[in-house]
Amino acid sequence: MKRHLIYSLLILLVLTLLVAGGAATDGEEVIAIKGKVVYTAAGPPITDGVVIVRNGKIVQVGKGLSIPSDAQVYQAEVVMPGLIEAHGHFAMSSLGGDSDVNETTDPSTPYARASDAINIDDPYFRYPLSGGVTTIVSRPGSANVFGGLSVALKIKTGSLKDIIIKDPCDVKMAMEGNPIGVYGSRGRMPKTMMGVYYIARKVFLEAQDYLKQWEKYEKEKETNPEAKPPKRDLNLEPLAMALKGEIPVHIHTAKANEVDAALRLFDEFHLDGSHGHAYWSYLIADKLAKRKEVLVLGPEMFFHYFGEKGVKNSAAILAKKGAKVAVQTDSNSYGIKYLRNIAALCIRYGLPLEEAIKSVTINAADAVNLDHRIGSLQPGKDADIVLMDGDPFEVVTTVEKVFVDGKLEFSNQEKFNTLKDLTSAPPVVSGTAVKIKKGKSSQIAIVGGTILTVTEGVIPDGVVLIEDGKIKKVGKDLSIPSDYTVIEAEGKVVMPGLVAASSSLGLYSDWKRFAHTDETTNPVLPAMEVIHAIDPFFPTVYDMMSSGVTTANVTPGGSNVLGGRGAVIKTSGTHIDELLLKKHSIVMASYGESPKRTYGRQGRLPSTRMGIAYLLRDNLLKALEYKEKLAEATTKEKMPKRDLKLEALVPVIEGKLPLMVRIHRKSDILNLFSIADEFGIKLIIEGGTDTYKVADQLAKRNIPVVITSLRGYYATPETADFRTDLPALLEKAGVKVGFRLDDARWPINSLGHQDGNLLLNAALAFKNGMSEMGALRSITIDPAEMLGIAERVGSLEPGKDADILILAGHPFLIRAVPEMVIINGRIVFQKGGD
Repeated sequence: MKRHLIYSLLILLVLTLLVAGGAATDGEEVIAIKGKVVYTAAGPPITDGVVIVRNGKIVQVGKGLSIPSDAQVYQAEVVMPGLIEAHGHFAMSSLGGDSDVNETTDPSTPYARASDAINIDDPYFRYPLSGGVTTIVSRPGSANVFGGLSVALKIKTGSLKDIIIKDPCDVKMAMEGNPIGVYGSRGRMPKTMMGVYYIARKVFLEAQDYLKQWEKYEKEKETNPEAKPPKRDLNLEPLAMALKGEIPVHIHTAKANEVDAALRLFDEFHLDGSHGHAYWSYLIADKLAKRKEVLVLGPEMFFHYFGEKGVKNSAAILAKKGAKVAVQTDSNSYGIKYLRNIAALCIRYGLPLEEAIKSVTINAADAVNLDHRIGSLQPGKDADIVLMDGDPFEVVTTVEKVFVDGKLEFSNQEKFNTLKDLTSAPPVVSGTAVKIKKGKSSQIAIVGGTILTVTEGVIPDGVVLIEDGKIKKVGKDLSIPSDYTVIEAEGKVVMPGLVAASSSLGLYSDWKRFAHTDETTNPVLPAMEVIHAIDPFFPTVYDMMSSGVTTANVTPGGSNVLGGRGAVIKTSGTHIDELLLKKHSIVMASYGESPKRTYGRQGRLPSTRMGIAYLLRDNLLKALEYKEKLAEATTKEKMPKRDLKLEALVPVIEGKLPLMVRIHRKSDILNLFSIADEFGIKLIIEGGTDTYKVADQLAKRNIPVVITSLRGYYATPETADFRTDLPALLEKAGVKVGFRLDDARWPINSLGHQDGNLLLNAALAFKNGMSEMGALRSITIDPAEMLGIAERVGSLEPGKDADILILAGHPFLIRAVPEMVIINGRIVFQKGGD
């Protein structure tokens, strides 16, 4: 990207004079920030480093610096540059769904300016600061080939004018499937990638002609003061700026051939720019490494492409080849807080720390030609600085303070758990490999690790004996038969396989990319069974297994009032009978916006919550009557006509099968209680944004909660009161908690999505106040108990299925990935072994 050399030299000259001046003069603001580790993003980390700031600019960075006597001094474990979100839609949408992100009236709208849509009164406007994010590039969306003009903002106190640092920042384009989906469905161009490229090239050619007209006018004006200027065209002016190199172009792509097409456009029109998303760009990493454009990857980081297996870490692959990589959340103001967690996922699967630092700082700045001003801790740059209490990419690390332009804009006032609060295992990661000594027998002994039984405490340097797929013994100093295969787990952590309380695992498996989660032909279909739709060969089944999920409750989606019956499966096998642990685990229901939206827009029942409640009551009442008729029938001839819908609901009425209800709002939950009381049914709540408001009642009723997201990305009126400490609040009240596994997206490897990893969900729950053991229980024994399968899975106890994880370290550490996964006593995954 272009360097602003003259600007930088002038700044350095001024700063040299300032530094030479020693103590501050009147009116100057001087601060000194000391860090045990200072990551500058411009060189190696500095141990016991110091950053000195004068009047909002960094003047010195180094070790052993003399601190001015009048400087205000701050100290932290870790100091790094303010994080930069290079691709978001910040403050452009309201909670009610009113979005100003896409002007979908024409596929070419370069005139649309994101700055005209920014709402600085967005309730989450300052929220990114708590994640260390200081600068955000807010962009039009990707519905159009030319979406409009982006704006770069600092998250700081002031008016919109005060916080804008570059407007326009760049031209946002999309050269992939989104414009095709929007306009092709209307019978308009583009309907193919051919059409997308045609529009892109045609409009840039028009902009070239427009630019030539202005150049001709400027030349003519030198000799003819009466020369008339061309008519201004707001649609072409931004592209003329791009052609002159005044602003870059940011192109949304997905597949490698689309990235390649963007390169052709860059080259033909001599454009400066960057790539957005670029999911499969790793397939042409060698070519991209020779280019100058930054790849702004994410928010899903790992993908599959035509039969690929395992993690394809785009950021790591591209960075290793030498390409410049940044990462993004593509989020609203709420989700942007978790930018560093996106980079952490890449670290978890191979991205080096120094590249991860750059991906959220200097490379992100480089993507929009702001690297002369922000993105690293160097003299002359804006003093956007983040102070943390530990490793910047650990989930449990807390952002303590954030400075923007040298002003303290965020200071954490909350109490969070830290690595120091972990007691079950040391917060370290073992670098040695798990060793296997093959025995004559197929029976297994796991020795030497720290065993987290979950229900029976912690056993340091323990032993687990496995026979015939079951756990035989768990303890210390156990006698190991000589013919056993021995797995040496010294320095590792051994724990039960993870249990997903709900998921859509294997339901997005159709080769035509159909989703099999919701049968939206009727709002009441309780007889549906997910076992007939689960595909064991779908890549995410393997992905989830390799992440430690050995048992998953697979459920229908939440579009129907009564959507069907879930099933519990193991995550290793080739056919449903081999996977199946429990044929019918729950009947899925939904109470709230989703059924209203699905059917109301069709003019069908339900279009209101009144309609939802009616359908629930009416069908439960019919099921009760059906059950009574079955009981009254004394002969086969008197049996009522078979009704599959009502048959599926009879076990719910009898209390044998829980009703899992996707629900968020407090008023809806209270109404649900009334319906449950009326018919005597067992409930499991899924979603549960407002459950903390009724936690005591949930505990009294013994109703567990399955939380769908801990990060609240897509805030809606139903989820507006979401709290990050929800698991802790429920645990304190005595409510069992589990998590929904975000696993189902095609063709995304879900390990590259923040809610796609149960271990990291537990780590975040722990950070936000849940007890360490409570967080571990939420992904093991508690969901097993709520699903009625605790006699088989969820803890390491004699007689249970031998579903076991061996981790590189404490389960809550970002680098402690599973080294080995055992299901039913069989090794189904070994790191580096497949």
